[in-house]
Amino acid sequence: MSTKKQGLRVIDAETFNSDEERYELRIDDPLAPLCPYGNRRTFIGFDKKSNEFVRFTKSILIRLLKN
Repeated sequence: MSTKKQGLRVIDAETFNSDEERYELRIDDPLAPLCPYGNRRTFIGFDKKSNEFVRFTKSILIRLLKN
């Protein structure tokens, strides 16, 4: 069962690890949805299979930023 946060599906470590090639981290993507405060999101996940923006859990985000 996937959860949503701020209107975006949340990708946890288990989901990410099951198909790492499906997801990518986008930085300063002009098409990314705005945060609830109206600001542009600097880091956002993208699901290439469903063609939608997603949120990564903190552990996944940190892991992707280190690479």
